[in-house]
Amino acid sequence: MKMQWKKALLVLVTMGIVLTGCKKALEDLFDSEASEDDSSIAAQVEDINSQATDIVMNENMGGRTDDETLSGGRTEGRFLNAASVIYNPTTRTITFDFGATNVLCDDGKNRRGKIIVRLVEGRPLVLPFETETTHENYFVNDNKVEGLRRERTISTGVGVRQTTITVVNRTVTFTDNRVATRNVNHVRTRTVVGTGFEFSTIGSANGTTRKGRTYTNTIVLPLISKTSCNNNLFPVQGSINMTVNSFENPFVLDFGNGSCDKTFTVTYNGRTKTVTR
Repeated sequence: MKMQWKKALLVLVTMGIVLTGCKKALEDLFDSEASEDDSSIAAQVEDINSQATDIVMNENMGGRTDDETLSGGRTEGRFLNAASVIYNPTTRTITFDFGATNVLCDDGKNRRGKIIVRLVEGRPLVLPFETETTHENYFVNDNKVEGLRRERTISTGVGVRQTTITVVNRTVTFTDNRVATRNVNHVRTRTVVGTGFEFSTIGSANGTTRKGRTYTNTIVLPLISKTSCNNNLFPVQGSINMTVNSFENPFVLDFGNGSCDKTFTVTYNGRTKTVTR
């Protein structure tokens, strides 16, 4: 049973459920495969893509009255204090260009290549608004990232935005040439709470780990994140059920009751572990 539990925890880490890097206490539970931390890459990819599209909306890129007649593009600033941000009105694309060689970003990750956000429908501050995000020779800590991310945002009330997020054929090729894949169908609702925002996410995801295990996870209770927690929007409430091809029973991840901590519990076959981010 002890080895089965250790194996169960390892699978959770390599499936991209732990949303950021493991600290030493967590690493002690896992073998070297887990310490490489697939989840750190998988989650960071989606988080940064989401931040990129959020900047497009918040800065109204492509939404100004002079954007349609602008020639030659316009430099919009810096992203993660590392990438140039350039808007091209002809193609309606915003390119986050980290350059051809690795550059250290504000979040401690090395990146190179480009994140490209294409404006598909509407304008950033005029909903509905839709974007497609792709990559060009894009690497995070020398791990190659590919795939398509779509986001479509609508207004569902005063101060309320709902974004449908679809990730298709997300592929991360690691430095050892092993590959992890991920597909996502999520709906994220943003509401104004005080001077910040609260996000509620529902939906499911599936994919394969770099060990070749297939998995499906379903959000059972909405995942709640709060800007007021100052924890990089790590979920503080909600739960996920996950099924894995090599395990008879599902795993249950519980992110708590809303308190601004950085922990969640993993329950498998009646046994529970607390994981601290």
